[in-house]
Amino acid sequence: MYLNTGSLSFEAIQKIYTESDKISIVFYSICFSSAALLFKVGAAPFHNWLCDVYEGSLTSVTLFFAVVPKIVLFYLLFKLFFYALIAQKEI
Repeated sequence: MYLNTGSLSFEAIQKIYTESDKISIVFYSICFSSAALLFKVGAAPFHNWLCDVYEGSLTSVTLFFAVVPKIVLFYLLFKLFFYALIAQKEI
């Protein structure tokens, strides 16, 4: 994504996504980035590895590592899909 836009800011991604002819390259980079983030969140079909990761750990540690990173990743996914990819309409 950085190679195509020259920046990692959501404003630059939105500008390239809405105004450029390189939309397919940006689209594929967003698809691969979102697949990596969904793998980290543990969304289906990437949920199979979660049982192996948390096996044998304490309940408090499992709770912390199961909840806190997912909150941050869901916020990042929300910001990517709803802020960067939806065109901001001027009033």
